[in-house]
Amino acid sequence: MTYKKITLNNRLRIILVPIKDSLSSTILILVKVGSFLERKSNAGISHFLEHLAFKGTKKYPSPLKLALEFEKIGAAYNAFTSEEYTGYWIKVQNKFLARALELISELYLNPVFSKSDLEKERKVIIEEINMYEDMPEYKVDDVFLSLMYGDQPIGYPVIGFKETVEKISQNELLEFRKRNYIPQKTVVAVAGALSEDILIQIKSKFSLRKVKSRRFSYRLHSNLIPKSRVKIETRPTHQSHLVFGYPAFSLFDRRRYILEVLSGVLGAGMSSRLFQVVREKMGAAYYVSSSVSLFSKHGMFTISAGVDNKRIERVILAIVKEIDRIKKYRVSERELQKVKNYLIGNLYLRLERSNDWAGFYARTELMENKIKSPEQVAREIEKVNSEQIRKLANQIFRKKESRLAIVGPFKDEKIFTKLIAG
Repeated sequence: MTYKKITLNNRLRIILVPIKDSLSSTILILVKVGSFLERKSNAGISHFLEHLAFKGTKKYPSPLKLALEFEKIGAAYNAFTSEEYTGYWIKVQNKFLARALELISELYLNPVFSKSDLEKERKVIIEEINMYEDMPEYKVDDVFLSLMYGDQPIGYPVIGFKETVEKISQNELLEFRKRNYIPQKTVVAVAGALSEDILIQIKSKFSLRKVKSRRFSYRLHSNLIPKSRVKIETRPTHQSHLVFGYPAFSLFDRRRYILEVLSGVLGAGMSSRLFQVVREKMGAAYYVSSSVSLFSKHGMFTISAGVDNKRIERVILAIVKEIDRIKKYRVSERELQKVKNYLIGNLYLRLERSNDWAGFYARTELMENKIKSPEQVAREIEKVNSEQIRKLANQIFRKKESRLAIVGPFKDEKIFTKLIAG
C-alpha cells in the first residue's frame, strides 16, 4: 500500500493512504500522550480528557449537538487511550470525507470542558472503573502491572484510580491538555478514497502555531519495582485468572520480531503449544495465550489464562514446563514456518479496512518516528530462525525475573512462588 507523509512547519505529521475502490474513508488523529506521562496524583487524566472531548466543542457546545452532527453523515466514530498515545477517529462514506474532517478536527482542536459536563463524566468514568473491577479477566492485568512495576505510572492502569479521578480538577485537565496536545506530538492519518484537495483541507485545519519544543518522556524507576514475585487479588471467583510474565525490552530493540515469533510458538492460535497443553490435553482452561507488549522504553512478555481453580497449580507447572522446553530445544522448521504464516496472515487480515490502514501507519510513525510497511514487517518475521528463538528464550525467561498475578480464591502467595521458582 502506497502512502504519502507530509510534515508541516509546526512539525505536525500528516499521512495519506489512498485505497483504490475503498467504500469508506477514515481519519485518525493520534497524539503522543497516555498514562505513562501522568503522576500518581492525576492518574487517569489522559483517559479523562479523551472522554471529555465528546461533551461538546466551541461550534457544537453540547454532547447531543455534537453527536447529531456525526450521525447526520452516518459516521462511525470514537476515541481510545493507551499507555503512550490517545486517538480520535471517524469513519464515513467517501462522499462525507470533507465533512468528517471538519467534525473530527473541531472535536480535537476546540473541546469545551464545562464544569457540569466534567462532573457528569467523572461519574461515568468511576462507573467504568467499577465495571472493570467486577471483571476478573481484566482486573488481573492491573494486578500484574502493579507487581511488575510497582508504584509508578507504568504500573498504573490507563483508566486511573477512583481516588485520583475523583480529584482531577478542570484546571488540571486544561493544563495537561495544553502541555501535551501540541503539533509535534500529533499525527493525522487519512486512509480511503481520498480527494485531490484533502491535503489542502487538512493543512487549513492543522497549520497551528508553533509550540516551543519540549522533552516528552517518562522514566522507569527500577528501585520502585517490587521484590515479591507473586501477587494475589483474593476473590470468591468460580475460575482463576492469571498473568505470568517477564520483563522484556523496548520496541526499538532489534530482537522484537524474534520475540513475536517466540510468542507465536507458545501462545498464538489454537495449534500453539500452550493452547494444546492447557486447554486441549488438560481441559483446564477456556482461554490461554501469550502476548508481547513493547513500549518506547521497556516491554514485557505475558501469558494469560482463565483456569479451573482446583487445577491452577498444575496449569502453572505446565506453563513453566513449556517455557523450559523452548529454552532447551530448537523449534522445528515445520512448526516455525507454521507460526510465521499465522503471524503474517493475521497481520494482513488486520489491514482490510480504511481504519486499519490509518491506525497501522499512524502508530508506527508516532511511536517509531518512521513508517514500516506490512511487507517490511513480514520480511522481518520471515528472517527469524530457530536458534534465535532458543537464544532469546534463555535471555528473557530467567526464573528470578518471572512474575505471577492471580485473581481467584487464594491467599497463600508462597505456594505459587515455589511453583514459578522451579
